[in-house]
Amino acid sequence: MSSFTSPSTTSSPSSAKEGVSAIEETRRVAQDTTSGAAEIVRLNPVVGMVAIGVLGFAIGTIVGRSSVRRPGVLATNRDALQRVVEIAQSGAVGTIGHLRRVLEREGYAPGQIQGRLKQQIQRIIANAS
Repeated sequence: MSSFTSPSTTSSPSSAKEGVSAIEETRRVAQDTTSGAAEIVRLNPVVGMVAIGVLGFAIGTIVGRSSVRRPGVLATNRDALQRVVEIAQSGAVGTIGHLRRVLEREGYAPGQIQGRLKQQIQRIIANAS
């Protein structure tokens, strides 16, 4: 048999007052703590500088994880473009369609060869022939 008893659904006025008092005490302690911390930083500039540095490091770490700064993705795109130019300059292909087939065989996704890039690659192929 369990000795667990469920709490009463109604609370007495004194327990409610105790709860409010506990919350007020927690707020007061939190205010004192933040005021004390602010005072320490104000009186000791080195602590403030260290705190700012830590905060800056944390923000930089978060920002550094964005997709813009993923070197693997950028390196892959650059390598694919370099390979496109290498094949086009080699004279091994005569058309964009042939270039796309070669790229697919090598494991690249040639779907992004379009628009202005396509025109430039066509010129490179024409000059290489």
